[in-house]
Amino acid sequence: MSYREIRNFTECMRSLGYPRIISVENFRNPNFELVADCLDWLVQRFDESADIDDDISTETDRVTFLKNVSKVFMSRARLKLNVKRLYAADGLAVKELLKIANLLYQATKNADEDDATDPDATDAFELDAEAFDVKLVRRLASEITQRGAAIYDALGDEKRLRVERARAVGRDVDLDEIEAQVQEQIASVRDNVQGLERTLGDLRRDEESLESKIEKRRAELERAEKRLSALRQVRPAYMDEYDQLEAGMDEMYDAYVEKRRNLDYLEWQLREMSADEDAAREEKERELRDMQRRMRNEEMKILRGEGNVGGDDEDFDVDEPARARPGAAQRRSPPKGPVAKRFGLEGARVAAGSRAGGTGAGLGGRREPAVTGSMTGGDL
Repeated sequence: MSYREIRNFTECMRSLGYPRIISVENFRNPNFELVADCLDWLVQRFDESADIDDDISTETDRVTFLKNVSKVFMSRARLKLNVKRLYAADGLAVKELLKIANLLYQATKNADEDDATDPDATDAFELDAEAFDVKLVRRLASEITQRGAAIYDALGDEKRLRVERARAVGRDVDLDEIEAQVQEQIASVRDNVQGLERTLGDLRRDEESLESKIEKRRAELERAEKRLSALRQVRPAYMDEYDQLEAGMDEMYDAYVEKRRNLDYLEWQLREMSADEDAAREEKERELRDMQRRMRNEEMKILRGEGNVGGDDEDFDVDEPARARPGAAQRRSPPKGPVAKRFGLEGARVAAGSRAGGTGAGLGGRREPAVTGSMTGGDL
């Protein structure tokens, strides 16, 4: 199937006056209804007296329809159609339909050429120049030339052949020669029969050997089946232990699932406790850092000799219960001993006294207040 063949068929059908519009895409997929409609229309166009049943509802009806169409064109136009291609109803069926369409188109074209002398006659069946297959035309032209040359040579030999034909018909028949030829043919046929008989004997021997092999295989199959049935009936020695172990598998599996669930739960609790401990440790470290920062700030204030350092207790809330006790807000003397040495309070007091000239007076004759605070052991 080619695009050119489908296009030529559609152009031929349109020129012949087919009522339906045929597209090139109609034969991409099998379309038996369209093929049957085209065949029925072409048969009626070729011979209106042809009576063909157009029922194609079943497969048998389709085959009968195609056979009747093929018989009509074979008997009346000597045109042989491929029924299998027509039944396929695809692109290959277009080749067979194109044969009928070209036949009708050529007949119509020749009839139009005979009526060309009439001035009122019009060419109603003109095709485009592209509708002709140039290769096909060239091949047919060369074939016509070759057949014409062969006919000319045969007509040239007609005089000699006529004499020989008359001599062969007029001479007497030699029965001995005919008998010899018949005997020769009989011997040839006998040789062929003997060869066929030898081949048949070889085939019989092969058949017997194959039958014997089949019988052996069948016997082996029967023995194997018997052995298999016997093995199925025998109970292995380890099956009792297997059944017991299989019965205990459910309990073991339940215990495994329970232990696994408990293990997952304990691991989850461990992760939670670890997270809580990490959070508590971070909180303690943060509080310790805050405490150290406040203590450094307090120490710096003491070293600078600033006023009421204890008044900043609200920034140094370390021991809330100690501040809540009665008398906790009274002025206290600076810590002495190891605690004062630890925070440098002794050095700060001595430095403050030396700056006051030993009299306790500050800058501008103002007396600096004594360093007080609540930095006791409890506050640390």
